[in-house]
Amino acid sequence: TTRIMVVQGVEVLEKPTLERLEKLIHSKNPSHFIVLTASTLSKQTLFYKTVEKAGIILDVPEKKTWEQEKILVEWVN
Repeated sequence: TTRIMVVQGVEVLEKPTLERLEKLIHSKNPSHFIVLTASTLSKQTLFYKTVEKAGIILDVPEKKTWEQEKILVEWVN
């Protein structure tokens, strides 16, 4: 059975929770997928480095207000 776990807001999780997630990541169960989301996460942390070694990090920069406004205007038109 394939399991997908989504954890949102990783940047606000406390250290014990992050440590449990690290253990889960290290287990490398091929039928388990973990998707983590964060608005910010320092590349210097052990958690970031663990995630980077075990999987893929997709860094999606936040759009500036004027960029978002332009996209919305184009979409409405």
